[in-house]
Amino acid sequence: MIISYNNLLEMWPLPLQLEILIVSHNNLKSIGENIAKLLNLKVLDVSYNQILNCNGVQQLTKLQTLNLSNNSIDSLEHCNKLVNLKECYLQHNNISIWNSLHPLAELPSIELIVIDENPVLK
Repeated sequence: MIISYNNLLEMWPLPLQLEILIVSHNNLKSIGENIAKLLNLKVLDVSYNQILNCNGVQQLTKLQTLNLSNNSIDSLEHCNKLVNLKECYLQHNNISIWNSLHPLAELPSIELIVIDENPVLK
C-alpha cells in the first residue's frame, strides 16, 4: 500500500495482512501504534517524515527492508528485535554516536545499513 505525499500527521488502522507499506513524504512524527500492529510487514518506508525515534518497529519482526531516511532519528534502540531485517536506510537523520548503530549490527540477517549524511560521519 502506498500512501505517500498526503500530509498525514498519524496513521489510521490499516489491513493487518499488509506486507508492504510506503508512507513517505508525510508529516508523521512517530511510527505509531497503527503501523506497529502490522505484524506481517516485510517492507516499511517512512522516509521523509518527522520521525524522532524507532519506537513501534520492535513488534515488526518480519521486516526485511526498513527505510527511515530523511527523518530526525538519533537512536535505534528499538530495532534490536528485527531478526529478519536485511536492509536499513538511515541517511539524513541525527545519528551522532556510533554506539547507537549497535542494535542493527547484531541482527542476524542484516546485509545493508546506509547512514550517509548523519552527524556521526563528520
